[in-house]
Amino acid sequence: MFELKEAYQECKILVKLITSSLWGRLAEFNRLFKTDEEIVNENLDVSLKYDPKHKYYIRSTKTNRKGDDLCELVNSRKPYHFNIARIKPFLLAKSREMIGKVAIKYIDDVVRICTDNVTFNKVHDDVVFQASTFKLTKENKTTGLIEWKYTTCYYNHSTGYKTKHFDKKDDESDDDSDDE
Repeated sequence: MFELKEAYQECKILVKLITSSLWGRLAEFNRLFKTDEEIVNENLDVSLKYDPKHKYYIRSTKTNRKGDDLCELVNSRKPYHFNIARIKPFLLAKSREMIGKVAIKYIDDVVRICTDNVTFNKVHDDVVFQASTFKLTKENKTTGLIEWKYTTCYYNHSTGYKTKHFDKKDDESDDDSDDE
């Protein structure tokens, strides 16, 4: 995917979407969403916790738009659609180790560290390197000067953009997490 990203500079976003979709599909749980009534009516073999003696276990529950409680049932014997998904924690650990090494090298210039990137307040061309089969890439992005209230609430002084609740006082702010 890195080769595609470099070969098609004008389509970097499309390549990133393809990569994200591929990752999501490879790591996808083999699961069903059922209400309690459906579980009973279909006589499904379900356990509240992982138990290989049962066909499914309830990983989590959530409420759908209609207000129905849905159980996320994961297949106990084959929890992922593809066995390659079992490599996910190792790939994440390796990528985070690489990101951490880069961040520590220029820790005084770090603005933000996120799941898959480090944002610096100045350019460091030497952070683009290849280590065995993993590669870090530089993207032409800039943060400008950003003032954060909390993770989803900020004001970008460079562009003038404010999230929805930035001007509210702390005691007025709510945790809707619907800030854009």
